[in-house]
Amino acid sequence: MSLPGAEHWPKPNYINPPDRATATIVCNTILLVVVITVVALRYVSRTVVMKQRLGWDDFFIALSLVCFLDLPLTPSNTESTFSYAR
Repeated sequence: MSLPGAEHWPKPNYINPPDRATATIVCNTILLVVVITVVALRYVSRTVVMKQRLGWDDFFIALSLVCFLDLPLTPSNTESTFSYAR
């Protein structure tokens, strides 16, 4: 049993497959910059505009941001180093 239309699929390229490591690094870097900007704007609006002290929720936002900083960098590093993005 075969899939309908499978005979029109392109042949697989096992010798030099396309690499997605660069796209992953660019995407992760852009999203990391957006997240850091949004958190910084929240802190500025909370302290400067509203003249309030940072609360416990802001502490947990900073803690989760610190934990998140490594997540976009680790897959990008392994993909470019070990060629896992193929």
